[in-house]
Amino acid sequence: MGSEILYTIGEAVDLTGVSHRTLRHYEDFFNLNINRDSSGNRIYREDNLEIINIIIDMKKKGMKLEGIKIFLEEKKLISPKNNSGIYLVGSNSLEKKEILLGEIQKAISDSI
Repeated sequence: MGSEILYTIGEAVDLTGVSHRTLRHYEDFFNLNINRDSSGNRIYREDNLEIINIIIDMKKKGMKLEGIKIFLEEKKLISPKNNSGIYLVGSNSLEKKEILLGEIQKAISDSI
């Protein structure tokens, strides 16, 4: 049985280059499943850091967090948060796709 590499929040800060505060914000905003140790400290897994790095890369390309969230949900990399307040109850996926496409188009035009 292989052992999984786990990281403290300090190590995650060093590996991602973002602040503690940003990591905690991403955890909440993107509904990331960050485990805790017996003392309640955050423990990051490799897959957590991969998702955080995707978020960072997409932000660097000019995408807004709302668009990144839609992308990650559509790719099933994160689970939707039931009451995130971003979308009205019953909104259809076409609205989400339009927002995402707009974000992608903006990121592309900004990088050209």
